[in-house]
Amino acid sequence: MYTKAPPRYNIIMEEVDKLALMAQEMGEARSTLEKTAIALKTNLVNLRSRISLVVDQLERKGTEADLAPLGCLHESGATIDSQINQLKQQRIYLEQALNTLKLIKLS
Repeated sequence: MYTKAPPRYNIIMEEVDKLALMAQEMGEARSTLEKTAIALKTNLVNLRSRISLVVDQLERKGTEADLAPLGCLHESGATIDSQINQLKQQRIYLEQALNTLKLIKLS
C-alpha cells in the first residue's frame, strides 16, 4: 500500500534538490571560468611566440625579416581583449554568487 509523503518531507526534498542544483551550477561555473582562463593563456602564449619569432628574425635578418607572423596581430589582440573582459565578468558573477551563499549562511 502506497502512502503519500508528509508535506514537510516534500519541502525538505525540494530544498535538497535546490542545494544539489546549486552545487552543480557552481561546479559548471568554475569549469567555464577555467576554460576561459585556459583559452586566454593559450592565445597569450601563441601571441608571445609569434612576437618572439619576429623579434628573432629582425635581430638576424634586419629589414629582410619575415613579418608575416604578425599579420593578424590586431585580430589576436581583439580576441585577447574580449577574453579578458569575459574572464573579469565571470569572476564578478562568481564572487556575487559566493557572497549570496555567505549571506544565506549568516542568516
